[in-house]
Amino acid sequence: MRGPARGLISKGFAGTAVPFFREYWRPNEKTGIIERRFCRGGIARRERDILMKAHIARNQFAGVPTLLIWNLNNGDRGKLDGIAPAFKMRVVVVGPQDVGCTVDQLLGEPGRNDPPMRQPADTPALLMANFTGEQVDQLLTLFRQMEVNVPLKAIATASNRRWAFSYLLEHLAEEHAAYQAGTQAQH
Repeated sequence: MRGPARGLISKGFAGTAVPFFREYWRPNEKTGIIERRFCRGGIARRERDILMKAHIARNQFAGVPTLLIWNLNNGDRGKLDGIAPAFKMRVVVVGPQDVGCTVDQLLGEPGRNDPPMRQPADTPALLMANFTGEQVDQLLTLFRQMEVNVPLKAIATASNRRWAFSYLLEHLAEEHAAYQAGTQAQH
C-alpha cells in the first residue's frame, strides 16, 4: 500500500482485514520504540507492530569517525577541518569546560559530568574514535605530510571511553614523558 488512504482495507495483526483511515509512525515517549498508530473513524487507537519495531538511536553520531581535539592552534585546527570531509569525520573541539566529561559523553553518549581532578596541561592532544585501522594509518601519514603538530595522540578504546577527558590527558602526558625519556636514554 502506498501511504495513508481513506477507507481502504489493510491487513491487521492476525491477518484479518481491518478498515483504517490513517496510518502513521511515532516514537513512544517511555520506551523509545517506534510504534505504528492508526486512526479509525475519528477515534485514535494505538497498536504496537511487533514485526516493525525499532529503537531510536541514543546517539546520532554512533559509529561516525570523530576526532576530539584539545588545545590545537588555529593553523593545525584549520588543517583538520580541511581534511574532515574527505574522511567523512567530524571534529569536536574540547574546551576547558568539557574536561570533566567522559570520552563517551564528548562523543555524544549520555552520562554525567564529573568535576576534573585538576586542569589538564596545555599540550595539544587528539583522540580518534570510530576509525578503521587503515583510516588511522592514512590520517597519521597525512598529519606528518601536513606538519600537524599534535604530540599527544590516542585511539578511543572500550576502557578509556569511560574516563574523564582530564584523566585521559593526564595519562597521555605521562606516557609521552616516559616515551621521550626512553628515546633520550637511547641516544
